[in-house]
Amino acid sequence: MLTMKKVNKALEPLGLTLWKGEGYFYFLHTETDHCVYDSSEYVLRLNHLSLEQWISRAEDVREKSIKQGFDHEPLSGESSRVVEIDDKKKTTF
Repeated sequence: MLTMKKVNKALEPLGLTLWKGEGYFYFLHTETDHCVYDSSEYVLRLNHLSLEQWISRAEDVREKSIKQGFDHEPLSGESSRVVEIDDKKKTTF
């Protein structure tokens, strides 16, 4: 049986943890507890994906996050980054 504990144990080397929302799951950085950029997985149940699929999704999300400049480790003296979504909105990661 797949559990959050098993998935999160497998994600430890990636520096990520999996959390459940309403109708979706998302990844957080282990060190900062910040949401990983573009990390939502829209599945209702944890077992809708296998452990291998969760690990693969986490690897993809982490790689994408790093390419976008959101490494899992905060920069020295910095706990988050502000990203301009459009001319009026900003969000913090």
